[in-house]
Amino acid sequence: MKKYRKKLFISLFFVITSYLLCNSRIIAEERPISFDNIYGEIAINFFKMQYKNRNINYTELKVESIKNMYNDLNEIVGEIVIINRDNNKDYVVLNNATNQIDEFTFNSNDVDIKFDKKIYYSGILNYYEKNGATYKHIETGNNISIKDYKKQSQSINNDLSNQKKKLSKKILCDGNPLPNPNKNGWNGFYSWSEVYDFNENNNYENCEWGYLWGTSFFNTFDDLTFYNQDTFNNRFNTRNSCGPTALTNMFIWFQFMEYENKDGSVNALLNDSPFDTFEEFRNLLHHNNNTGTSRTEYEHALKDYAIDQGYNYVYKDNIDKYEEFKECIDDDMPVLTSLSLEDWGGHAVLTVGYEKFDYEYEKKNSFLWWKWTTIEHKYSKYLRVVDGWDTSNSDRFIDMSGYWDTVIGRGFSIND
Repeated sequence: MKKYRKKLFISLFFVITSYLLCNSRIIAEERPISFDNIYGEIAINFFKMQYKNRNINYTELKVESIKNMYNDLNEIVGEIVIINRDNNKDYVVLNNATNQIDEFTFNSNDVDIKFDKKIYYSGILNYYEKNGATYKHIETGNNISIKDYKKQSQSINNDLSNQKKKLSKKILCDGNPLPNPNKNGWNGFYSWSEVYDFNENNNYENCEWGYLWGTSFFNTFDDLTFYNQDTFNNRFNTRNSCGPTALTNMFIWFQFMEYENKDGSVNALLNDSPFDTFEEFRNLLHHNNNTGTSRTEYEHALKDYAIDQGYNYVYKDNIDKYEEFKECIDDDMPVLTSLSLEDWGGHAVLTVGYEKFDYEYEKKNSFLWWKWTTIEHKYSKYLRVVDGWDTSNSDRFIDMSGYWDTVIGRGFSIND
């Protein structure tokens, strides 16, 4: 059967078809719908309109598949939605960079074969497959260089970039950072009341939390005492000792948990002494009063100390997402956490818990004349830390999307 192919733009055609669509009540009602099926919803409604205008009858209509299309930066720039109409294949190309329908085709029963690989799209009728160091046009079979493909993709990439800029001004983003103090020192720590009140005032609900045993959102157990830097500095005449302090506090918690080593002894603290443990970590970390500790020393210091005390260990590196911190805490794994400010320096703390707040809202979406509503969420996320200062046993939180330029952790646990 004859194929119908039409390139569509925002024009008089859209005005007429929009009028027909609205008056034939085919348009999707404004209702909550997930992003997983909205492209199918748009395609079904669009083809219903086309079938009506062309007097094409059908018995059954369903979305067979939705295929992403990518640009040279591997960003999704469009969708190919394949519709099964009584075992006939029709498809429509939705351009996410322009919010337009670029093309549609009837009775293309070879469409699954045609688009069976990853599709790179640079605009109307230009579908490519990556072919080594070239891009192969799906329909003509011609190869073009990466340089030529990038040049051809410039227009759609610019459209996509402009689309993102527009959306960024309208869509609520994840993160509800507390008001940031000036980044001129270690101001980015908050009490529980500051965290809770701020989120409550902004209509966020506390939805998730977890802590290492013996710690909570406001204090620690009476028989669990973390040490601050001043205590060690006064004893050993040291400075800039946040690194060995944080590692010592980690093993204070292991001692509190009475973790036994291979010999069956509780041996997390050297000689059962936080001071001896601190001094040992100073040596392992090659701590310097002027420069503090290099972060490259943390891994071997933790492992060497655990082995010397008769423990096996589990070590996790490069923890920089809230979910990864959460997983460690849920697995009874404290996290040595490095904080950075670009113009100030770094600080080491111990993460012992997490808190998450949720804000639910409705977002209005549109593609051409279709409108729909999605239920969206944004979150504010916090880590409960032992900060190494006078407040080490009190409620201290850092904002994952707020004050600190970088937050990165190393999870560590010991066992026999």
